[in-house]
Amino acid sequence: KKCVGDFMQRRSKELYDIAPCDRIFFGQNDLDEFYKATDLDINKITESISIIENFGIDFEFRTTVVKQLHNEQDFLEISNMLSSSSPYFIQSFRDSGNILTPGLTSCDIETLNHYLTIVKNKLPNSKLRGIE
Repeated sequence: KKCVGDFMQRRSKELYDIAPCDRIFFGQNDLDEFYKATDLDINKITESISIIENFGIDFEFRTTVVKQLHNEQDFLEISNMLSSSSPYFIQSFRDSGNILTPGLTSCDIETLNHYLTIVKNKLPNSKLRGIE
């Protein structure tokens, strides 16, 4: 059973006690703008990351990269938030036609590889995913 994580608003352990799972997926978004816009407490997010990394079940962290939302600083911040042994994936955004904000686009492969290079300095288990 997979748990796709909304761990920012709930405590990870409490969620697991309610719905046991064998893998946790945690999405890291555009940090500055996302957290400012939603008034999320960054301390709760880092606490959730720590709980996930030490919980004892399979997990991964990932970011779906949107050209208009992400920059180098986001990936520097993400790489500083995660443990060096954490699996981390950079995914290319795809417009499904059902997004809330029209006009968002994916980055080119060169930019995605650049972001991967940034995070690999601290997160050697980082990879690109879903790149055509």
